[in-house]
Amino acid sequence: AKLALEALEVPVGCVILEEGNIIASGRNRTNETSNISASLSLVSELVMAPQTHSERITALESQITGVMTAIDEIRSVATRSEQTLLEVTEKNDKKFLEIDKKEEERHAQLVAMFLKQSSE
Repeated sequence: AKLALEALEVPVGCVILEEGNIIASGRNRTNETSNISASLSLVSELVMAPQTHSERITALESQITGVMTAIDEIRSVATRSEQTLLEVTEKNDKKFLEIDKKEEERHAQLVAMFLKQSSE
């Protein structure tokens, strides 16, 4: 009410307590909003605050659950991707070693052929 009076409104205010804690508060804003029903909306907001608060908590819990599920899925995909990457890397390493070995063998053959031709 004091805040409403300081804002040159009719001094109406309300606080809703739950177990000694303020869970909702408001004041008259009729002049501030140029809306005569603003004082009525104050009452409806205050009456609905506990329900709205509960709905917000439920919505947030649902969002948190969704985020946690997404994080778990991302971790799972990352783990599978890491395993696949390791497997592919291991296969590629083996292929490169085989290619290197074949290239060394081919190089040795060419050197032998060159030396044989040079000695003739």
